[in-house]
Amino acid sequence: MRAVLITWRDSCTEGHWAHDAQPGLAEIRSVGWLLHQTDELITIAQSLDSDENTAERLTVPVVTVTDITFLQ
Repeated sequence: MRAVLITWRDSCTEGHWAHDAQPGLAEIRSVGWLLHQTDELITIAQSLDSDENTAERLTVPVVTVTDITFLQ
């Protein structure tokens, strides 16, 4: 498995009243072990044990990914 840093865009929200609300997306950076990558989705896991079991998985749509950096 390869370690990656993915940069992706996500929706964001504010939980309070605001007079100057600016619509936009949040830029997120996530690091993990690359588990799956298809034309539609990318899945990474934060943790990997010696038997290659994984935990803390994150799946994001590929259309939101702006960059993938391989760390190994």
